[in-house]
Amino acid sequence: MKKHFLLFVVFALLPLAVNSSIRVNIDGINYKLDPVTNTAEVIKWSNLSNKYTGDVVIPSTVTDYGIEYSVTGIGNRVFESCTELTSVTFPHTITSIGNEVFYGCTGLVSIVIEEGCQKYDSRENCNAIIETASNKLIYGCNGTTIPSSVTAIGKHAFLGCNGPTSVIIPDDGVMSIENEAFKECNGITSVYIGKGLTNIAYDAFYDCSNLTKAEVNNNALVSKSYEGQSPICYLFGGHVQEFILGEDVTSIGNSAFYQSNITSLYMSDNVTTIGDNAFMGCSQLTSIRLSENLISIGEHAFQICQSLTSIIIPESVRTIPFWAFGWCYNLERVEIHSNEIVSRENNEQYYSLPSCFGKQVKEYVIGEKVTGIASFAFFDSNELTTTNIPSNVTCVGDSAYYSCQAIEDVYCYAVQIPETGKDVFLLSNYTNATLHVPAVSLEAYKNTLPWKDFGRIVPLTDYDPSPTEIKGVNSEAITTECYYSLDGKRFTTPQHGLNIVKMSDGTTRKVMIK
Repeated sequence: MKKHFLLFVVFALLPLAVNSSIRVNIDGINYKLDPVTNTAEVIKWSNLSNKYTGDVVIPSTVTDYGIEYSVTGIGNRVFESCTELTSVTFPHTITSIGNEVFYGCTGLVSIVIEEGCQKYDSRENCNAIIETASNKLIYGCNGTTIPSSVTAIGKHAFLGCNGPTSVIIPDDGVMSIENEAFKECNGITSVYIGKGLTNIAYDAFYDCSNLTKAEVNNNALVSKSYEGQSPICYLFGGHVQEFILGEDVTSIGNSAFYQSNITSLYMSDNVTTIGDNAFMGCSQLTSIRLSENLISIGEHAFQICQSLTSIIIPESVRTIPFWAFGWCYNLERVEIHSNEIVSRENNEQYYSLPSCFGKQVKEYVIGEKVTGIASFAFFDSNELTTTNIPSNVTCVGDSAYYSCQAIEDVYCYAVQIPETGKDVFLLSNYTNATLHVPAVSLEAYKNTLPWKDFGRIVPLTDYDPSPTEIKGVNSEAITTECYYSLDGKRFTTPQHGLNIVKMSDGTTRKVMIK
C-alpha cells in the first residue's frame, strides 16, 4: 500500500512540475525560466525597481543553479518607459517578441538582432526589428532607417518612442502602415511618403503633435476622394501645416484637404486636376503653388480659404467654376495666364472673374499670352483698383469693366488699340482713373472711344507693372524703322535702357539695350 501511495503522490504533483516556471534576475535582466524546455523569456516585473539604462545586451543563454537556458522570448512591455535606455541587442536565439516592448523609450537609438536569427533580423544596419518572413518592421526607434525591402510598418512599431525626427517611407517597398504605428512620436517633425504605399491607417500618426511637414509622392493617396472621410492631412495627426506633392501625384481628390490646418502647399507640374472641395475651409492656407500643367479646378475647391491673399492661375487652366474661390475675403491679387479663362469666346452670361474669385479682389494681373478680354470679364469688381491689358489683346468685350467703381489704374500694353464692345467701362470710375499706354500710341488712345474718356492718359514707364518678359537683344540684328523712348521721343539709333522699336513690317516691340 505504501508503494502505491508514493506513486500516487508523484503523479499528483507531476502537472505542477510541468507548468512551473522560475522568475529570476540575472546580471540585471529579468527572466522567466522554463525548466521543462530549458528556455528563458525576458520579462517585465510588475514592481520594476531597476529600469534599464544605457546599452543593454540580451545574451543567448543564461545559467541558473548549473542549468543552462536558451533565451528565446521577449515579453510584453519589457522596456516600458525606460527613458534612459539607448540601445538593445537581442540574441539570434529569439523566436518570439511581445507587444509594445519599447513603449515610452524616448532615448532609444539602436535596436539590433544578432545575425543568424531565423525569425527576425536588423538588415542594412536599420536599427530596427524586422520579421524576416513577412518583411514587416515590427519595432523601430529614434535611429531607425527603413530599408526598401520592408513591405509594412507594423502596429505600434514606433509607439511612444518620440522619434525619429524625420520619417522616410521609401518609394519602393513599404506598402502599408498599420494602426498607431507612430502614435505619440512627438519628436517627428516631418514625413515623406513614397509612391509604393497603398494603405495607411487613419491613426498611424495619431498624437504626433510636432509633425508639421508632409511630403507625399503617392498619387493613390492624394487623388482618392475623401468625401465623408477625414482628409489626407489627418492621416498624419492633423497638425501638418506645410504640404508638398511629389512628381508622382497627378491629381488632387475631392475634399482631399477639406478644413485642414495647412498653411502652405506646393504641387509639382504633373498635377492636372484639383477635385471638388479640395481645399474648402482651409482657413489658415496662405500660400499655394499651382501646377504649370493644371487643367481644371473643381467646384468650391478653395472656398472659405480666408487667409489666402494671392493666387497665380497658370496658362494651362481651362476651367474655373463659379465661386471656386468664394468667400476668400482676403484674396486681393489674382494673376491669370490662361487665355481661355480671360478671353472666353463663348462667354456665359454673367460669368466673370469676380464670380470665380470674389468681388474683393483689388488687382488682376493678366498674362502676356492672353489675346482678348471677354464680355463681363471684370463685371462688378467693386474693389478693383489696378489691372493690365497685355500687348497681344486685340479686343475687349461688352461690359468687360462694368461697375468697376474703385478703378484707379489700367495699364494697357497694346500698341494697336484693341477693339471694344458696348458699355465696356459703364458705371466704372474710369473717368477719374489713369490709363497707361505705349508712348507710340499715346495720341491714338487720346482720340479713340472709350479710351479717350479716361481721366488721365500717360505713357508707360520702366516702373509700371507688367507680366511682359523683356529680354536683352542685339540691336544690330534688328530690322527697324525707328526707335522711341517711353515718353514718345523718336531716336535715329537705339538708346541704353528700354526702347519702343517700330519694325519694318509695321509691328512694334519693347527692347532692352544694354
